[in-house]
Amino acid sequence: GRKGLEFGVVVLADASGQPVDRAEAAYLLPGIGLAVKPDQPEIAPLAYAVSRWYDGLQSDAEENRILYVACTRAREKLIISGHLTQSRGKWSAKGWMKDLLGFLRFDPDQAVNAAGEAQILDLGDGAKLGMRVDLPQELPPAPEEAGIEWPQLQAKPLVEPLPRVAGASMDEDLARE
Repeated sequence: GRKGLEFGVVVLADASGQPVDRAEAAYLLPGIGLAVKPDQPEIAPLAYAVSRWYDGLQSDAEENRILYVACTRAREKLIISGHLTQSRGKWSAKGWMKDLLGFLRFDPDQAVNAAGEAQILDLGDGAKLGMRVDLPQELPPAPEEAGIEWPQLQAKPLVEPLPRVAGASMDEDLARE
């Protein structure tokens, strides 16, 4: 059966992005009621702490649902773009990229060691995953540093601004209506 909208190619851009985790001023949850953020963060009432934790679980579940929907809408190709970071000699991923690499049991260090080469993973049931990791290239110098001058455009605007009428104001016009 159909699973809703499908597309030949689906692109999941910035799979390494992470949602901002910030505490709300208050939470209203069934079974707990209204829980307000305390004035002094070191004194967190239990209701607020539990509400924030539960809200985080709900946010994680929604993120996973969105990832599932994105990944299951491609008929032919699913293109996932993200980045890895290095810390203390180890490469790691964040966000959905971390989840996807974990699901595939694919070590980020392994991916970087094979940089520039296409790798094919067999997912079973005829599904294959092609993966390629590219290391950043040295960026070219900024145009100004390379001695390139940008041409100055002398184009006219598409629409000329309306002339200002002395003594007229929007407040006066609204007061007349």
